[in-house]
Amino acid sequence: MEKFDKRFFDELIHESEKYYAHSVEGKAINPELLSEHSALVVAYAQNIAKAHGLNNVIESLIEQSIPTSITEKKKIESLMHYIFWRAIAFHDIGKINAKFQHEKMHNCMELEKVDHKFGSQHSIVSVYLFLASLFDCIDAFEDDNDYICIFNYAIYMSYTIYMHHNSELFCCQNDVSWNEPEWWQLYNYQKVIGIALNGDDYHNRLRMACNRYKESSQEYGGIFGEFNQRFLQKYNSFSLYLLIRLCYSLLTSADYLATSHYKNQWGGMHND
Repeated sequence: MEKFDKRFFDELIHESEKYYAHSVEGKAINPELLSEHSALVVAYAQNIAKAHGLNNVIESLIEQSIPTSITEKKKIESLMHYIFWRAIAFHDIGKINAKFQHEKMHNCMELEKVDHKFGSQHSIVSVYLFLASLFDCIDAFEDDNDYICIFNYAIYMSYTIYMHHNSELFCCQNDVSWNEPEWWQLYNYQKVIGIALNGDDYHNRLRMACNRYKESSQEYGGIFGEFNQRFLQKYNSFSLYLLIRLCYSLLTSADYLATSHYKNQWGGMHND
């Protein structure tokens, strides 16, 4: 598994020392860097998984989530494991949003500004950058079933990022306007985290993949429709559901502990 430590995030985020994750008003506490918080969340999530024997559960659920029609099963398994932990790692990466920094963190430094309609939101930016960071890995699958399977999995895991400040998950395919044109306004954030993608190719592929149709009958086109038709209607998807819920639970629990760690200035990690 990739080591999502502070060094990873410092190398990922251009001028990482400029971006804050949290600050505390009225206390003589320095703002927490985004790289520090992101690494601490992953560390807490890994501690929780180890303490409660969840790593074997994660591996088992991944294996059970892969349909029998998949051709490159081992490669898919490995990438699913990587995506699972990367979703936790990238949950707050959207805090590079300059409006979030200026309005929420009272950060007065000069930052990369990107014009978009999402204001100071950070979760939607996190989702965009998370999917962008996986695009090349996903696009490498030539078999249709493999590609549809892993693309859907990435989108479902990105939903845990989108909802990590909510008290529960709902329906991934319904809750987010995955092909919303305004998403493409977020493209220039890629420069901040060093992703070099063909923007038009990425956006067009994502738009086509997530194209929804037949609103009145609640049917889906694009990659959701293909996934539903090829897999959900033929295989038991309960293990995939559990995997998404587990990622969400790990993320929200670890995020709470890491945030408390900073705000209360704990000397070491809490394991309870």
